[in-house]
Amino acid sequence: MAGHTENEIVINAPMGLVWDMTNDVESWPTLFSEYGAAEILERDGATVRFRLSLHPDETGTVWSWVSERTPDPETRTVRSRRVETGVFEYMNLFWEYEQVDGGVRMRWTQDFTMKQSARSTTRA
Repeated sequence: MAGHTENEIVINAPMGLVWDMTNDVESWPTLFSEYGAAEILERDGATVRFRLSLHPDETGTVWSWVSERTPDPETRTVRSRRVETGVFEYMNLFWEYEQVDGGVRMRWTQDFTMKQSARSTTRA
């Protein structure tokens, strides 16, 4: 079964600043509290391939994965996908940036499917 999530936030800041900060993958650990590290692995034109790592969990395990991200400054959109999919069959993300009253609306959509081996079962 495919999963789909949509999220958005309005950030009270100029478009250029929001665009630059949210597309600076190397700074994500200071921008997003869930990330412990961001390592750039490769750049190919506008596309960046990178490894994100979370902070250690309660057992000391550090979860990480590799993704690719391609921003398009003309349309103010970004396309991304997980390269190392982990528990996912696939995960694709799409960001849209729009100037609105009060700042910039950043909207991101995730489409994914979990691997059968990662799916949990629930009991009634």
